[in-house]
Amino acid sequence: MTDTASVTITGTLQTSGGTPLANQPITFVDDKGDTIPAATTDANGNYSVKATVVAPAPNEKFTASFAGVAGSYAAATASATANVIAGTSLTINIVVS
Repeated sequence: MTDTASVTITGTLQTSGGTPLANQPITFVDDKGDTIPAATTDANGNYSVKATVVAPAPNEKFTASFAGVAGSYAAATASATANVIAGTSLTINIVVS
């Protein structure tokens, strides 16, 4: 049986000027191939998702992606690395131009 752990990923999607982007989809991947649900930003550009991933996993890289809005905002990604154990939390903030 494979050990698993819950991981909570939070963050903010905003422009380089600090304007939050509301109601935008954010997708996630990690370097272990775990399935991580997508999230949608709230009115303040914040998002949060909880995933169950294979653990323990030292230095696992998680990437959050914003696909962009045609004619308004470019696509952007940001990453963070965490040592995955039970109850791991990390923050990934995405800034778009």
